[in-house]
Amino acid sequence: MKQIAIIVENFRPWAREVVNGIAAFAQERRDWILRPFSTQTASAAKLRGFDGIIARILDDAMAKRLAKTGLPAVDIVCLKPRMGFASVETDHRAIGRMAREFFTSRGFVNFAYCGMPGIAFSDKRQAAFADPETHVFVPSRKPYVGKGDFYSERIDRLPDGNAMKKWLLGLPNPIGVFCCNDLRAVQLERIAVECGLRVPKDIAVLGVDNDTMLCSFAEVPLSSILPNSFKVGYDAARILSAIMSRQITKKPHRVHSVPPGKLVERMSTEFMPVDPPWLGKVLMHIEANMRRPIGAQEIFDLAERSGTYVEQIFKRKLGKSVQSYVTATKMREAKRLLGDNHLRISEIAYQCGFSSPQYFCRTFTAHFGMSPKAYRITKPQLRSGRI
Repeated sequence: MKQIAIIVENFRPWAREVVNGIAAFAQERRDWILRPFSTQTASAAKLRGFDGIIARILDDAMAKRLAKTGLPAVDIVCLKPRMGFASVETDHRAIGRMAREFFTSRGFVNFAYCGMPGIAFSDKRQAAFADPETHVFVPSRKPYVGKGDFYSERIDRLPDGNAMKKWLLGLPNPIGVFCCNDLRAVQLERIAVECGLRVPKDIAVLGVDNDTMLCSFAEVPLSSILPNSFKVGYDAARILSAIMSRQITKKPHRVHSVPPGKLVERMSTEFMPVDPPWLGKVLMHIEANMRRPIGAQEIFDLAERSGTYVEQIFKRKLGKSVQSYVTATKMREAKRLLGDNHLRISEIAYQCGFSSPQYFCRTFTAHFGMSPKAYRITKPQLRSGRI
């Protein structure tokens, strides 16, 4: 039997899902025994006799302490690459791109990012989300970010709330604001409401982690991106197993990136800043019902206007007919679902509201110039995580 030290604080849902992923791999192996440690108790002496380590390495001191054990180790937070440690993390840049694509698809032209400057995951998400026109929150004084921000996160612990208030009041409206995580998003929502800003009509807010406690008890229920942390834990265990079997303990390993999960939408983003107002209502309806067939007549009835007029507005505002827009929306969802290798193409077809996999494949191929299977094979994001 192999004894594996798990040094992952489980006070947040993200971390608990990581541990669940590790446990799932251990159950498949049947020769692993998992032992939890806190960062304070994980000394070289205490880890003597263990076979491997999976840890959330938060600083250089902790890295040095674990390196002294001489054990193969996998870092699942990856604040920076560390010699002698393999690293597994959610693909933060993919999360940033997903957020940008989401707001763009909703018709937003103003974008903002609110993160934790200097923290690796936040900076990576910002780099993928922001462009030169994006409004980025830069605190008037850099808040201290250390272990406390990971182990003692609190909604009311905001080092620079006054600066955030001033920043929010200076933003153009309506605007889509992407926050580095759910805690930051909830903090931002509270200040926005204090400033008299409407969520989501003035400011639509999106977070990351899908912490259901935070998301549900936000000022306005918060939309959030799932970081796929179960797979982070599972892959960390898988990679540690490979390292142990190869007896590789001191060579550096590249970062293994895990594609994020889906975007869970709640009230904080249920708005599309388009004119006329009925068009926003119709587009939201399409987004909410993309997993079933949607015909043009259904849209005409919802708009309470003639089909000819609705088609004219769609072509003028969106550059597409009603049915073409519905199809494009379903194809965007299909691309996202194809990122999950566990989903069969037939399942994806039905989840996107197609009557048969064959019809789905024909539509996808006509839309993107390649079949769903070919897209899944060639998608760079899926190749980047192989070890």
